[in-house]
Amino acid sequence: MAACCFSEKGFGGGDIKLSAAAGFALGGIAAIYGLMLSLVLALPESYFAHKKKRTIAFGPYFAAGYSLAAILFYQGGLF
Repeated sequence: MAACCFSEKGFGGGDIKLSAAAGFALGGIAAIYGLMLSLVLALPESYFAHKKKRTIAFGPYFAAGYSLAAILFYQGGLF
């Protein structure tokens, strides 16, 4: 994850701002699970994008992962 954040072709500024806002809104544990969910959701497309030497946008996956984390934590009663 650190390599993606600090490399030249890593996360953009919008991805970092979205993660910070979601972490502030969801809280620590839910934000970590949301980040893990978003990275798992992005795995299939990133695999095929890597084979074709192209980049993908992580923003939609961050939004989906954080939304799922919010639903699981606050509606599903995980914590």
